[in-house]
Amino acid sequence: MSETELRSHRQLVLRDSGSRRNVDAGWLQAEKRWTVSHFATSIKLLKSGLAFAFVPKEWIEDELKTGCLIPIPLSVSMDRHVPLYLLLAATHAAGPATLGLADIMIAELGN
Repeated sequence: MSETELRSHRQLVLRDSGSRRNVDAGWLQAEKRWTVSHFATSIKLLKSGLAFAFVPKEWIEDELKTGCLIPIPLSVSMDRHVPLYLLLAATHAAGPATLGLADIMIAELGN
């Protein structure tokens, strides 16, 4: 499916719950769009077949395994990459949990 074809279908968007909501992120090109406030609501609507959404695969692993949800075959990859920064301003003052989390993030995500 092309991006042009995708625009004619209803898109589900998860509302930003952050305090700074002035920036739209992601693909918001569909002519029809529903915005929901909770992840569980978006999954229910996706499973009903009423709309499509871009969601992290990790959030819907079970639904993909059982076939409740299937990926839309897109003609062009629309993967989204988000930069992630890890700062330890005072390593000597960080506790074991903070240092452990930093080690896990570095091991899993690379540099």
